[in-house]
Amino acid sequence: MNQLIAVAILEQVGFSVEIANDGTEAVEKMNGAPAGYYDIVLMDIQMPRMDGYEAAKRIRALEDPAKADIPIVEQAVRYLCDHGNTEEAAPMSPRKKAAERRRMGKMPKTRRR
Repeated sequence: MNQLIAVAILEQVGFSVEIANDGTEAVEKMNGAPAGYYDIVLMDIQMPRMDGYEAAKRIRALEDPAKADIPIVEQAVRYLCDHGNTEEAAPMSPRKKAAERRRMGKMPKTRRR
């Protein structure tokens, strides 16, 4: 549903939108398109087969710098909640979310100043 809404809004203001159903497809689309074909990538971080973090990493590793340097905006459709249920509305605090992302191996550990 969120994807449909985003597409409708973007198309209404004049953007051309292509959908990749998962991270693997997103990387394949970027790799197969000529440099400059896409202006930006809006990437859901929670996708099947390959998540948005891995897909972004693989796009950044493409040989063509014009493709590898494309702006990538990662977004979360669902929010992790304090009790781990992704269906609830109350999002996790930024500190807890960062700790969870580190636990899942998605974010490097940082030091507090």
